[in-house]
Amino acid sequence: MSRLRARMESLEEDRASLSAYHSRNIGIFSPLRRMPSELISEIFSWTLSSIMEASCSSVNDSPWVLTHISSRWRAISLGTPSLWSRIVIRPGYHSILPMVEAQIQRAQKLRIYFFGTPIHSRRQRKLFELLSQHSSRWEHLFLQLSTKLVVLLPSLRDRLPSL
Repeated sequence: MSRLRARMESLEEDRASLSAYHSRNIGIFSPLRRMPSELISEIFSWTLSSIMEASCSSVNDSPWVLTHISSRWRAISLGTPSLWSRIVIRPGYHSILPMVEAQIQRAQKLRIYFFGTPIHSRRQRKLFELLSQHSSRWEHLFLQLSTKLVVLLPSLRDRLPSL
C-alpha cells in the first residue's frame, strides 16, 4: 500500500510538472505563429508612425522595436525593406548615425525627411553627407535646410534619378 501511495505521489508531481510546462508553452500554438510572414510584414507596415509623429531613428519606434520581440519578428522586420526606407532626421538627436547607416543598408528605396537647423549643423552635415552617398535610391525627399547645409545641394546634381 505504501508503494502505491509513493507511486501516486510521483505521478501527481509529474502531472503538476507537465501542467506547468503546458502553461508556459501554450503560446507556441497561437494563431500568430501560424500566420504567414507576408501578412505579418504587411501588419508591421501599419505600425509606422506618421512623419509628424516620427522621431529620429529611435529604438522605441517601429521598425526598431519589432526586431526585439522574437527571432521570427526580427527576421520578418529585417527582411521587409519598406519598413526601413523612411528616414526622418530632426534637429537635436544624438548618436543616430549608426542607426541611419543600418536603415540605409536594410532599405531598397529611400524616403528622406530632413529637418535641419543651424544649431546642430555639424552633426546634420554628417548625416546629410551619408544620405547623399545613396541619393540614387531616393524616391521621396523633403528638405528643410539651414544656410550652412544648403551649400551641400550642388553635390546632388545629376545624382537623383528617381526624383
